[in-house]
Amino acid sequence: MATYTKQDILRFLKEQSFMTLATVSPDGAPHVVVLLYAVDDDLSIYFMTHEDSRKAANLSDSNTVSLVVWEHKKMSVQIEGTAEAITDEQKKDAVLGALAEAGAKREDFWPPIFRIRGGAYAVFRIKPNRIRCLDLAGDHMNEYHTPFTDLDISV
Repeated sequence: MATYTKQDILRFLKEQSFMTLATVSPDGAPHVVVLLYAVDDDLSIYFMTHEDSRKAANLSDSNTVSLVVWEHKKMSVQIEGTAEAITDEQKKDAVLGALAEAGAKREDFWPPIFRIRGGAYAVFRIKPNRIRCLDLAGDHMNEYHTPFTDLDISV
């Protein structure tokens, strides 16, 4: 069973491009989507969406989110955090560049956001308040120890 460090998790998140993001509507209904993301060295996650999208509307009401990034037979990273809209144009441009790089990891992929009609784009940063990793590399059915690593992000 692996115990993961912040650097292990960061390396894994930078290798990946897609996350499953959960938000909550004002009436309490969950909304889950798959999105392209970028990550910085502080483990903050960045994504963009149309300003008139359901997730943007949900985030304007409640900024609490959960997300998962995983790869079969490798690792699953579960993050709970708060999302905030980025309004600084220079920062938005930097995030858009990072998202373009993330999308370019696969030459046969063109992010749906660029193909879906909608209004202006909103860019969000997710600041993690809990990170939990699951070791998917081994067979843990016969082990007595948990295959989870909880990362202390308070430091």
